[in-house]
Amino acid sequence: MYLAVFVINVCVSVLCGAFMAVLPSRTRKAFLFGVRVPEAIQERGDCVRLRRTYVASVLICAAAVIALEVIQYFIRPEWTVVCALYYPLLLAAAQLYVYVRRWKEAKRLKAENGWIPAGVPEGKAEGGVGPRGSLRDVPWGYYIASALVILVCAIAALALYPSLPERIATHFDINMVPDAWSGKSVGVVLMMPMFMAGTLVLMILVGAALAYSRMQVSASDMARSRAQIRAFRSGMGHCVGICALGLVAGMALLMLPTLNPDIRPPFWLTMLVLLGPAIPLVVFPLRAGQSGGRLRSRDVERFLGPKPAETGKAAGAADGSGTAAAAGDDAKWILGMFYYNPDDPAFVVADRFGVNIGFNYARAVAKVLVIAAGAAFVVFYVWITVVLARL
Repeated sequence: MYLAVFVINVCVSVLCGAFMAVLPSRTRKAFLFGVRVPEAIQERGDCVRLRRTYVASVLICAAAVIALEVIQYFIRPEWTVVCALYYPLLLAAAQLYVYVRRWKEAKRLKAENGWIPAGVPEGKAEGGVGPRGSLRDVPWGYYIASALVILVCAIAALALYPSLPERIATHFDINMVPDAWSGKSVGVVLMMPMFMAGTLVLMILVGAALAYSRMQVSASDMARSRAQIRAFRSGMGHCVGICALGLVAGMALLMLPTLNPDIRPPFWLTMLVLLGPAIPLVVFPLRAGQSGGRLRSRDVERFLGPKPAETGKAAGAADGSGTAAAAGDDAKWILGMFYYNPDDPAFVVADRFGVNIGFNYARAVAKVLVIAAGAAFVVFYVWITVVLARL
């Protein structure tokens, strides 16, 4: 078991290191490590060196973590499972340190050279955040199909309940052989459908957040940039929907042996159904770039042209007017990563580095979510560390 976990640790570190290294190339040219700059300066020697040193530093950090994993495995292999929890955190902390140093350097370069992004008057808030989408942009078909799967599973569980044994298998090993049982009850047989429903609600919230998020607009070609944003929202919406359907279908396969011990789907098939649909969720944003900034003309053709929901005040949000434009102001971005603007009603916005979205941390809901998620994260890590340490 230790060898398998060790191999997984190394693979995760390699993938995380590679992912972090490509983030500068996925970010819109209007940003240099979280600092808004004129797009034309990205090919300057000092900017190129800044990106190259970031990539080299991140890869060195990843190599150092992998070396630590190897040393730990050969000296204390019994620590491998517990350490697997902390290697990604160590790599993330190293990447954050490397990023912050480049952010400070980018701020210095901007100040020294007097860089002012095109179309932004000196001393004014820098425009650059596009209009939000709406729930109409969410591909509801995936979620409806997922809900139907959950409904079928719940009905099947209740229909088969009278014929189930008094002890029901609730957990299976890698060969789909039961290794944990619970007493027969309606709550036990409906546990998986309820978990599936909770997962579906979470994925719907993610899809809605993507639809409502404000994303970064390139000042050099706003029409094309907005088309890229619409294409990005559409692509990400489908990726999230496919992932939701895959998770629900995979959990439905896991539920089959509980209802009928003679039906045992292969473990590899279950994992393929569960995890396979998540691949586009990683590949598409890397291909598309930040807010779809790397999408080609053929990818955005059908999204060109104004939409009714993006006219008037919303469509002008990137020209330096209104509260949304303030999201382009460097002063509103802590470390170039965390957006904090009490005057902007937006809740979800695109990050300035990489391909993620984030919150407007000035909103009360965002603060509550971050505190709750942080507390849950700490509690989970303490609990799982104690559990694994006792194995």
